[in-house]
Amino acid sequence: MNTDNDSKDEPARTELLIGRIAALLESARERVAPELASAGIPYTVIEIRPTLEPDGNGWSGNEVEVETNALTLRWRPTFPIETLANWFEEAEAVSSELASLFPNTLSLAGHFPSGRLGFASLYSGEDDENSMLATALIEPTENYILRLRSAAEPDMELARSIGAEILAVLSDGRGIARQSIAIAGLEPERDLLECNGTRLRELSALERGDISATRPRLGSTSRLGPFSNFILATHVLEVDTETEQPNTTSLLPTPRILVAFQLHGFDPAGPGSVTTKVLPEWWFNGLFSRPIAVKQISANPRSLSQTQFEDVCRTADLLKNYQLDHPDGHQAVALQRFAMGCNRPDAIEGVLDFVIALEALLLPYDAETRHGDLAYRFRVHGAHFLAENISEHREIFKTLNKLYSMRSRIVHGDKYPGREEATIAANEGRRLAASGLLKAVHFKFPTAAELTRMVLREDVDARMEAP
Repeated sequence: MNTDNDSKDEPARTELLIGRIAALLESARERVAPELASAGIPYTVIEIRPTLEPDGNGWSGNEVEVETNALTLRWRPTFPIETLANWFEEAEAVSSELASLFPNTLSLAGHFPSGRLGFASLYSGEDDENSMLATALIEPTENYILRLRSAAEPDMELARSIGAEILAVLSDGRGIARQSIAIAGLEPERDLLECNGTRLRELSALERGDISATRPRLGSTSRLGPFSNFILATHVLEVDTETEQPNTTSLLPTPRILVAFQLHGFDPAGPGSVTTKVLPEWWFNGLFSRPIAVKQISANPRSLSQTQFEDVCRTADLLKNYQLDHPDGHQAVALQRFAMGCNRPDAIEGVLDFVIALEALLLPYDAETRHGDLAYRFRVHGAHFLAENISEHREIFKTLNKLYSMRSRIVHGDKYPGREEATIAANEGRRLAASGLLKAVHFKFPTAAELTRMVLREDVDARMEAP
């Protein structure tokens, strides 16, 4: 067996198979187009879409006419899939070759989960493996036709890209779950920032119009979901995660990139929703949208460079070690409470959250001192762990004392702080918590024993250096 020749021939065979799949998709379009015409269904329609654009003094709304494939509209008639009943002979010929190349991926329910059950009645003959594959090929075929500008015009480049997607899914059974969050409060140095499957891109005028609408418009094709109009989002965060189970993507955790931004001092805001879709789009047709906790208004928009974005992404990657949605330990509690404090509209609540985050960071369980003075240990541990050098100890000690005292005043009702005092305290609490948690996430959360050794060592060092 000449494996060298086989490996040399593999790219050619792959290109040939992609071409056969593309021809199969195009054959379906050629069957559907005349059926639409005979039924009086237009290939394209004009859709009225809202837009939102900056005008120098804020935002201005408008409406534009967009030519759209008639089959993509929400009120569209049922996709005329029945016209493909005689198309299965072609599809089975292609699927036979797929079966020979990918013998371990014939369990189509896993790779094309919405294919076979929906269209099993459309083909005749025995329920063999080729028929199963042929039936599953309807999903990418329908996706091809729906993504065309018009069913009357072919797009072989698109057909070939879908063919390549099919081979990729059959090869490794993996797709991409893309989580999207519309946000404001970030001012990137360019329209698109990318890093390791995460991107921050500017929203188009049409996307902003969809997001700002008070309710989904008839025929809206926005992929970001029906957000509230309270926030004028400017950008969208897109986080890609590999998945082998597209029907479970609704269970993905909230993207950690938001907490990472907050740890680095940014204040992302937004309508408060994360939407997940699966790529390739034909693999699992559907969007999952759920609410998330995020600030409603960004009071401090900050510029963002590519280098800063990469730093944030590195932190987000490290945060995968912590269950932020459902904390399973004091470390995750510290991070979750920090994020909650960043999202609070009220400074009093922010103070409580940031102090709890600092307590979870600086007061890990210690069997030997569990009945000791927590407030004192809180200040001393923080002065040593949070300081960059010994000269900062005293100032951090004082700040932590103020924070802990204010937390007690809020909880126990003695000299309840005013708005200005609480705002100053919340800002100080956030600054110290962000600094300590970044250090802990990138290096290590300190144990009780390590904090004790740190205090004793630095005290000895200070005495040794004293004149």
